[in-house]
Amino acid sequence: MCAGVGFVLMLLMIAANWNVVSREAISSNGVTSIETYCKEIDQYVEANPALGRIFADVGSGAESRNDNWREFKSEEERQKAGDGYNLNANANVWLKSGVVVVAHCMF
Repeated sequence: MCAGVGFVLMLLMIAANWNVVSREAISSNGVTSIETYCKEIDQYVEANPALGRIFADVGSGAESRNDNWREFKSEEERQKAGDGYNLNANANVWLKSGVVVVAHCMF
């Protein structure tokens, strides 16, 4: 009887350890996939800086605090739109195959 209980406990311990190893392997694969995707996106942004779309909230310094986001053709154009009080919220956005893959926001 005691040998049977010991055997069952041993099987439970093996099953519990197997489950932990499996979860760790799955988590490791998931992390690796995410890291690979992030590296690909970083490389895409670095290789295509001109594809970044430039936005700013030109009303961010106004007392009314109404959002007034606008897209600019260049960083120089965005800077010229500044009056010293606005442009407190900015974003650069990259699309890949029509889908936003990076949104770098500055507040």
